[in-house]
Amino acid sequence: MLFPPTEAQPYLATLPAWVISPSYKINENLSSYVSWQHGEKAGISQLVNGNSFLVKPEKTNSYELGLKSALLNKTLILNVDLFLSNIDDYQQSVRIVDDYTTGVNNASLNLKPGDPGYAYTYTTATGNVPKVQVSGLEFDGVYAGIPYTTLRFSGAYNKAIYKSFPNAAQPVENGYPGASPYRDLSGQPLAGAPKLSFNVGADYRRPVFAEHEFHTSANVAFASSYYSDTALSSYSVIPKSWTVDYAIGLGKRNKSFDVSLLVSNLFNDQTRQTQTWNSYTPALPRTFGIQFTGKL
Repeated sequence: MLFPPTEAQPYLATLPAWVISPSYKINENLSSYVSWQHGEKAGISQLVNGNSFLVKPEKTNSYELGLKSALLNKTLILNVDLFLSNIDDYQQSVRIVDDYTTGVNNASLNLKPGDPGYAYTYTTATGNVPKVQVSGLEFDGVYAGIPYTTLRFSGAYNKAIYKSFPNAAQPVENGYPGASPYRDLSGQPLAGAPKLSFNVGADYRRPVFAEHEFHTSANVAFASSYYSDTALSSYSVIPKSWTVDYAIGLGKRNKSFDVSLLVSNLFNDQTRQTQTWNSYTPALPRTFGIQFTGKL
């Protein structure tokens, strides 16, 4: 169909941002800090099915309490923090009832809202979720107390929820009930946000052949299960996954030349990136590469 000429409502605003982060040095190897950050993401001017649909600016207030440390004779660098973010008018992809198509489809079946079998048709646009809250704990560190070896690690417990989301689209398994095209997801997990995640990596470098250096590294990444669909459909659950990357190489100690074999997704993990009841985005397959670096 053709929509009549429509001008989208313009968006124009000033977006303030600030960071307040005092710190306190407890001793030579340990310091603490607190922070408050405020930021705003610009709103969006857009047309949805020929109608102006203005997206509000997203406003975030983030609070953090953390420690930074150098331990074990400074061979272990360890940082840890607690965080809380309150987000108003969170911007994400939303599904909106397409009134025209819904009316046409149901009229052909002589169905009215509330009749058994009455189905809503949705269109996708960028929209606002009234309130989102993200809280948890995160850490990262480096350990260099083993000869020729560096260990890296990081992780997070992330509780991300829709604090207020009263007008989420019905998931497909609800059969698009005629009584209401929307449902309340307040208190439910935020789409695309695993609750647990961590990375562990190791690098090994050792001089060989007088002027050369052998090196190898590996990284393991883990993510717990999460919903990949903003309607939180049971069909969109992505299970927990593990991904391993590996590299091995040889180069000159003065960095003038290096060659490495790289392998991404070493064990060919097949966990899908996104999925719905009728489509999915496959995992990135195991890939091999050779990297040459050098300098004159």
